[in-house]
Amino acid sequence: MGTQQILLIVLGVIIVGAAIAVGIQMFNTQSYSSNKSALAADAQFYGTMVIQYYKTPLSLGGAGNDLMRNGIDVTEASNNVGSFIGWGTDNVYYNNEDNEVVN
Repeated sequence: MGTQQILLIVLGVIIVGAAIAVGIQMFNTQSYSSNKSALAADAQFYGTMVIQYYKTPLSLGGAGNDLMRNGIDVTEASNNVGSFIGWGTDNVYYNNEDNEVVN
């Protein structure tokens, strides 16, 4: 082989290697961005559920526009909100397709 053929092979290997490295970097960036968006969507969902609990009347199992009713401490209020959202009060956290069950 001549030096031109070897030079073209080396140049081709370098270009293919750089393209693979750029592709991997783009995939990792997209994965990070997707996870960040999923976390933001979950936080927005939880916030919406808390507002829904706050505005639901007492007769329907909500807070009746008062999270800290007379005689209720912070722990009981947080347990009420958690059970309304669906978390329960036995330290089992909400599970969806974005996360795993954490005990």
